[in-house]
Amino acid sequence: MLQAVPQRGTVRRSAPDVRREAAFAPPGSMASYDLEAYRRGHLGPGGTDLRGRRIVVFDLETRRAIGAGSDRAEIAELGMSVGVTFSYRDGLYRTYGENEAEDLVAELIAASGVIGYNVIGFDYPVLAGEVPGFDARALRTLDLMVELQKAVGFRPRLNHLLAATFHAAKSGNGLEAIALYRDMQWDKLVSYCLDDVALTRALFEYGRETGTVALEVEGAVRTVSVDWKAFPGDKGLFD
Repeated sequence: MLQAVPQRGTVRRSAPDVRREAAFAPPGSMASYDLEAYRRGHLGPGGTDLRGRRIVVFDLETRRAIGAGSDRAEIAELGMSVGVTFSYRDGLYRTYGENEAEDLVAELIAASGVIGYNVIGFDYPVLAGEVPGFDARALRTLDLMVELQKAVGFRPRLNHLLAATFHAAKSGNGLEAIALYRDMQWDKLVSYCLDDVALTRALFEYGRETGTVALEVEGAVRTVSVDWKAFPGDKGLFD
């Protein structure tokens, strides 16, 4: 459970400590993309060579719901309820409570690269609203949704990729996460956000290994070619 700790006249909610050691696995071990194993920190063949590198996968949830057609300024007002990262450097998931956005930003800035799904259009503006002076343009980012949008011409939903690629689905949605926050169900909220990071990481590693992901479009499955062996603008492999 989160502990309410008075600090500077406010109540600070710190996320539960769910740091988990990764079960680093050599290429070819396991059935590659066992999603429950990813929740425990498993690395598939598309991620084992990243072990020890300062690369972070992250996601966050918000305290308020986004309205239709919201711009970046409105997104910045949503507020972070929880954030979760996975670091390839040490194979740990880390959680950040609603008053720990600065600590989350510090981890992202210290990373050599950040990976996420729709982080440029959503997560970064939320963090900018929480941390004055935060400029995401300084971060080396691979936004899987942005790259897929370039390939298919529209913004694919993460669930449609998970369903077609892994026959899996997210454990909830953003509105459910907001309800968990309002009901103070912190452990469930953190678990949902951690699942999103694990699923994003599995999709990234699968695409990085195979050069493709699958996408469900109007009931049909489409194979999409991806090149996730480098960050946008880079010529070589991840450093």
